[in-house]
Amino acid sequence: MRTSSIVSSLFCCCHLATSALPGKEPSAPDLTNQAWALRSSDGLLQRRDLQKIVEAQNRRDPQAIGSALSSPDPVLRARAAFAAGSLQAPILLPALTALLDDPDPKVRVDAAFALRQTPGADSQTLLDQLRKEADPIVQAMLLGALGFQGDCHSYEEVLKLKLPNQEVPFILCTIYYLQRDIVSQAGIEAMLALLDKKQASSIREHAAYFFYTLKRRQLKDPTLATRLATIVHSSSYQDPAVPYLLRYLASCQRDEDLALFKQWFRKGKNLRARSVAVESLGAFITRESARNLLLEALSDPEQHVAMTAAELLAASPLLTEKNVATIKAALQARRTNPSTHSFLWSILWKHGEKAYLQQLIAKITPEEGPLFLTALSAAPGIELAPFAPQIAAATAHRNPQVNLLTGIYLAERLARDPSEKSLEAFDHFLTKVRDHRVRGDALFELAHSLQDQLPAKERATRFHTYYKMLLAEGDHPSAGACLIILGATRDPDALPTLQSALVHSNPIIREAAQHGLELAKNGTTKPIKNYILDFVPFLDPDWKLLQKYGRHPEMIFTTTLGDIVIQLDTEQAPVAVANLIAKVEAKNFDHLHVYRLVPNHVIQAGPPGNFGYRLRSEFTRIPKVEHSFGIGDLGKDTASQHIAITHLMRPHNEGKYTNLGLVTSGREIVKTVHFNEFIEKTTIRSNPTITE
Repeated sequence: MRTSSIVSSLFCCCHLATSALPGKEPSAPDLTNQAWALRSSDGLLQRRDLQKIVEAQNRRDPQAIGSALSSPDPVLRARAAFAAGSLQAPILLPALTALLDDPDPKVRVDAAFALRQTPGADSQTLLDQLRKEADPIVQAMLLGALGFQGDCHSYEEVLKLKLPNQEVPFILCTIYYLQRDIVSQAGIEAMLALLDKKQASSIREHAAYFFYTLKRRQLKDPTLATRLATIVHSSSYQDPAVPYLLRYLASCQRDEDLALFKQWFRKGKNLRARSVAVESLGAFITRESARNLLLEALSDPEQHVAMTAAELLAASPLLTEKNVATIKAALQARRTNPSTHSFLWSILWKHGEKAYLQQLIAKITPEEGPLFLTALSAAPGIELAPFAPQIAAATAHRNPQVNLLTGIYLAERLARDPSEKSLEAFDHFLTKVRDHRVRGDALFELAHSLQDQLPAKERATRFHTYYKMLLAEGDHPSAGACLIILGATRDPDALPTLQSALVHSNPIIREAAQHGLELAKNGTTKPIKNYILDFVPFLDPDWKLLQKYGRHPEMIFTTTLGDIVIQLDTEQAPVAVANLIAKVEAKNFDHLHVYRLVPNHVIQAGPPGNFGYRLRSEFTRIPKVEHSFGIGDLGKDTASQHIAITHLMRPHNEGKYTNLGLVTSGREIVKTVHFNEFIEKTTIRSNPTITE
C-alpha cells in the first residue's frame, strides 16, 4: 500500500489545481462494458496440479507460486500468474514481469493482471510492453496495470497512445490513475472527446464515469461544468452517461443547474437518471424549492428515487414546521414509498412527534421483526419498557438475522445510554440467544459501543464475565470474541485470563488468546468490531463439492418479487464459490433479508456472524460492472459469507473485493428489491447450458 507522502507527491506532479482548469432484460450477462474478456477455462476442476496452485494461493505461499511461474506448461504458468494476483507479493514481481514476454497470450494476460494487483510493478516496463503488445486482451490488461501502478510520466505517455478499439480500457486506465490523484488537462480533454455523441453508449458512459470520479477528487472548475452542462442539455432522457455528469455538476453547486436537476427528475427515462437528479438536489437543500421537490419525490414509485429524497431530508437541519407537517400527513395518508419510512420516522422523532412514533411502533407485530427494529432505531432514546414483549419476540425470532438486529440495536443503544438498565437488557439478550454467530457479532458491536463510554477496567470485568459464561456453555467462537475484546481493553487484569487461554484444548480459543495478547501489547489499529474474524482459521477449497456443480453453477435467490439468478465462476474464485454452495446446501441463506440497500450502489445480504472460519480474498478478472456479484468484507482476507450485488459499474472498486459472478436473470428485481425484503429460499444448481 502506498504511503500518503507518495500519493501527495503524485498529486503534485500531475494534478490540476482548480484555478488551472478552463426496456427489455437480456437473457445472458451484458458484458459490453467490461474492460477485458473473462478468463478462459483451464480445467481446474479436473487437474490436480492446478488445484495445488490454488491451495498454495490460499496458503499465501509465494515460493510455491513462484516455482509454478517457471513451469514448462503454459496452463500452469497462467494459473500461477493468476494466483499471484491474489497474493500481491512483491517478491514475485521479477518473475511476473518476465512473463510479459511469454509466447502464450493467456500467460501474458494473467501476468499483466497480477502486476495490476501487486504494488511496486515498474510503470516504464509496463508501458514498453504495451507499446509492443499486439493481443487486444493483453493490451487491455496492461492498460489496467498502468492505471493501478503507473507514475505521472507513464500517465502522459498513455494519453499519447493510439490503440484501436481500446476506448473502454483506456478510460478505465485514466480512472485508476485518477483514484491516485494523477490527472492532467490533456486527460480531461481526452475524456471530453469520448463523450461525443458519435461514440458507442458504453464508451460515453465510461467517459462520464471519469467525471464522476473527478467529482470525488473534489477538483472543481466552472468552465468544465459549463461544458458538461451543455452536453447534458443536448442529451436524450435515455442517455446512460448523463447521471454521472449530473453528479459532477451537483458538486459544483451552480445556481443555473438547479433547473436541470429538476428537469431530469421529472423527465428522466431511467431509474438511475432520476435518482441521481434527486441526489443532486441535495446540493440546494437550503432552498425551499429544492426541499419541496424532495418532498414530492417521497411518493415516487421508484424506491431509489424516494429513498434518496428521504435520506437527504433526514440529514437536513433546515426542515420547517410546514415541511414536517407535510411528511406526517403523507405518512398518515400512505402516500409515501415504504422504503422511505425509517428516514421519515427519524425526522418526526427529531421534531417532537414522539407520541406518534410510540403509537406506530406499538402496532408492529412480532412477525415484522426487522420493521420493529428499524422503527426503534429511528427513535433514539425511546423508553424500552413499553416494548419489552416485542424485544423479547425479536430476540426469540426464528430468523437469526432478526436476533442479530436485536442484539446490535441493544449494543448501539449503549453508546448513548450506558446505564445499568441498558446493560441488563443486553445481558438478557445474550442469555436467550444461543446462536454463536449472532452472539459474536453482538459482542463486538457492544465492545465498539462501550469503548468511549466505560473505563477499560469496567469493560474488561464485563467481558471477562461473558467469557466465563460462554466458555462454560461450550460456545468457543463467542468466547474467543470476548478474548479479543479483553485484549483490546489493555487492562492489566485481563492478562492472566488471556495467558491461561493460550493452552486451552480448543484451537479457536488459543488463536483468540494470541490475538488478544497482541492487542493488549500493541493496541488496536481498526475499530474493534472489525476484528470479528481475525481469530478464526481460513477455509480450504472443497474440490469434491465444486466438482459436483461444475465450472459455472447458478445461485438462485427466491424472493416475493421473483427469482434472482447468479452465474458463478468456480475457476476464478473456487474457495468463495465452495463456501456459498455449502451455505446454500445448509439452508443458511433461507429466510434472510436484504439488510443493506444503497441506491445506485449496492444491495447486500447474508447469514449473520461467522461460521468459525474466514475466506482469503480471491481477486478475479470479473469486472465491477452493473449486476456484478461479489463477497462483502472489511478489507483483504476478512470475508465470510456476506454477498453484494452492484446497481451500477464501480471501477474504483476493481481489485479490492472477491468478485465471483454476474446476475443473469432477475435484474429488474435487483433494482426494485427493498430494504428488509426477504429471501425466502436459496438454491444452487449446475448450469445446463455450459459444457463442463
